[in-house]
Amino acid sequence: MFTGIIEHMGRVKELRRAGEGSLLVLELGPMAREVRPGESISVEGVCLTVTGLKGEQASFDVSQETLKCSTLGGLRVGQGVNLERSLKVGDRMGDTWTVPAPSKKRRNTQDPPQAEPCGSPYQRDWRRI
Repeated sequence: MFTGIIEHMGRVKELRRAGEGSLLVLELGPMAREVRPGESISVEGVCLTVTGLKGEQASFDVSQETLKCSTLGGLRVGQGVNLERSLKVGDRMGDTWTVPAPSKKRRNTQDPPQAEPCGSPYQRDWRRI
């Protein structure tokens, strides 16, 4: 979970195709000292998993779908990016919570609205929940 409070501005060091996706390498600066492989970091609002660390640089595997459906597809080497680590129990959350509100009342017997995935063949079947 993320609060939306930006912790640090990173910089894109590399973005290149790698297999079926892409490899994104970011300069994290001092934030890198507290990050470990496997942790989640919000990069420009997109949750990514750290796959490697080297000094103050972190690498991420990014699917082509994520690049296509988010602002990450427009990243360029040298560009600054907003970074935020995921929350830990006991972390300060600030007052930036955003809670989506339905535009009209829905009856419990109705299925929730279906979100259209961005080109994904995987669509959640809400009726099974």
